[in-house]
Amino acid sequence: MKNINNSILLAVSGLFLILISPQFLSEGMFMDGTYYATIARNMAEGIGSFWKPHLTSTVGPIFLDHPPLAFGLQSIGFWVFGDSLFVERFYSLSTFVVTAYFISLIWKNCVKKEFRAYFWIPLLLWLTVPKMIWSVSNNMLENTLMVFIITSIWAQIKFIKTEKIFWLIFSGFLLFLGFLTKGLVALFPLSFLFFYRVFKKDLKLIKMVFQYLVLIGGLLFPFLILYVIMPEGIESITNYFEIQVVNSLKNEQTVSSRFYILRKAFEESLVMIILSVILLVLNKRYFKIQGVFQQERTLWIWVFTATAFSGVLPILVSLKQSVFYINPVFPLFAIVVALVIAPIIIPFIQKVEIKKKAIRGFKFLGIGFFAIGLVAIFSQVGKTNREQDKLSDIKTILSIVPENSTIYIGQDIYREWSLHGYFNRYGKVNLNWKNPEDYAFMIRGKGNLDSPPNGFIVSSVELKTLELLTK
Repeated sequence: MKNINNSILLAVSGLFLILISPQFLSEGMFMDGTYYATIARNMAEGIGSFWKPHLTSTVGPIFLDHPPLAFGLQSIGFWVFGDSLFVERFYSLSTFVVTAYFISLIWKNCVKKEFRAYFWIPLLLWLTVPKMIWSVSNNMLENTLMVFIITSIWAQIKFIKTEKIFWLIFSGFLLFLGFLTKGLVALFPLSFLFFYRVFKKDLKLIKMVFQYLVLIGGLLFPFLILYVIMPEGIESITNYFEIQVVNSLKNEQTVSSRFYILRKAFEESLVMIILSVILLVLNKRYFKIQGVFQQERTLWIWVFTATAFSGVLPILVSLKQSVFYINPVFPLFAIVVALVIAPIIIPFIQKVEIKKKAIRGFKFLGIGFFAIGLVAIFSQVGKTNREQDKLSDIKTILSIVPENSTIYIGQDIYREWSLHGYFNRYGKVNLNWKNPEDYAFMIRGKGNLDSPPNGFIVSSVELKTLELLTK
């Protein structure tokens, strides 16, 4: 049994590498991820500080749009390995590896002994979420947040199993770390213990109040320590609230409907939903496997489902929404679907396990998938997966402009915020849209027919999307 499950796990790992391979080690990244990597690199080099992160001298000289923990953790990678584009990619990969490990631990704590070796089922389902695959290569804050979310839930399960108060304190502390990564959205696992008591029909009020006092104490006590010994931390968090939370509720709008996030949660989970429906229908009509909704497993299905939705529904409050905001709930949805379909799948796997040829075939399958995944990953090194022409132009310009300098950026393109991130990430160059007389170089959009500022002439450098001007 162990051999075949290890082989399938290796195949799942290989599939994961294949799915992320087009983007993982190739160049080009979502703007937010480029910003976060730049901030972390700057922090590692002593530019800015943990509580006052620095993006560029003109965009986010003190970057307070998000709490700083993910930047601080990633900066360790830059401090150890230096300024490499691979640092942010492997940092992101490490968050997925850690999350996968805790998904497996949660699985083992929620199923009977003979099901524990099949933790690859929720991992395989997790890979069907397109935005998860996308996030590995794009350095999203949610990648780090996902680690603290899943470990906090695991710690609450450990408390449920052992009744040791330490696990509640630890769970609360993990949510504090989650808050320092992405703010209020990190707190939805506080609902987990409540939903467990509700669906288990174990609502002893005094007992639950005490447990929540301990859990919330583990969350709030570190804030008290910050207030006493590190007031700049509290100031940073306060500024984050004013800039990001309050502003997003009052002013920012990225979607036309508050229910956008619900639709996207459904779409991202569609493969899992379709697979579970097909297997349940087949089981009812043909397989006739009994005990699919065994009592204890059904309890966990309801608990994880309710907790996952508690991570989605609060986002409806704001019209500033993006799919990756809910990335931390997808491991929970994967666990739910795995709990539903595992009793249907496992009997077929167990039948295969008694056949030596089948075991050998799965072994070759696992090794083959993993080998193909490694080849696919490293075959993309040096290639560009997005904004190829823009990155080509930026590299050409950076080969001319000295490092740590500032370029004047034309009014036609200064709001292309990805340019600010790329120029600083690749060449530590800042872009300023004021006082052109102070700078020796200027960039603007290709084909701009406006007269350049006094003293600037269009250079002869061949570019595709930009134009370089010099004095």
